Amino acid sequence: MKNSKVKAIIALLFCVDATKIYASEEWGYIANDHYECENDHMAINTSKGWLLAEAYPPYSGLNSGSYIKGNLRKYGFQDVLVFKNEHDSSPSNARIYIDNYWMSDEDAGRYCYSGEDL
Repeated sequence: MKNSKVKAIIALLFCVDATKIYASEEWGYIANDHYECENDHMAINTSKGWLLAEAYPPYSGLNSGSYIKGNLRKYGFQDVLVFKNEHDSSPSNARIYIDNYWMSDEDAGRYCYSGEDL
């Protein structure tokens, strides 16, 4: 019994540490995932506008309706945490490639549905 409590506390500390790494990062909401968009593109809504990114395997839950947290203001490959919903306490890790950020609704639609890189 005592060992299981210690293991649970250690596991909890690892979860807390993983979320602290991304504590100063931004949140995004995956509005259109790589299944809906062309060329593995995704349209992600953020507080600063649309983030246009590509999903990379393993896709680890990069689905419409999921939330991501990470450095969302830097071009290129980024490692992000993926939350299934607002109350998810055990996020998964994923890798995306950010093509553009702070984009308009029109840009997000064109990027997603035509597969055009902007």
